[in-house]
Amino acid sequence: MELFRLSLIVIVIFLVGVIVSTIVSNEERNSDPSKVVIDEWVGMWIALLMIPNEWLWLGIAFILFRIFDIVKVYPANRFERLPGGWGIMMDDVVAGLYAGVITQAAALFL
Repeated sequence: MELFRLSLIVIVIFLVGVIVSTIVSNEERNSDPSKVVIDEWVGMWIALLMIPNEWLWLGIAFILFRIFDIVKVYPANRFERLPGGWGIMMDDVVAGLYAGVITQAAALFL
């Protein structure tokens, strides 16, 4: 039940992030303004929802998330092209999914 509630919170914050980052992007005439960081938070929270609650896995998920966020592995690079806040948010969602799945797989097999 806790995972369900946390997932709902992340979804709501994601939707708020789409709206807010669209507004900031339009005001600054910048497709990905550096002052918008809610996308990073949501992406990392997505990764954390999938992993064991231990410091080791948190650190691994964080490092993997940052790598995937920077490298933009397919299809994250495609999602980044979506208009407005959708593109700003979705590439980090994909990076979070990659980081969470790989960290969870490592935790299961190690």
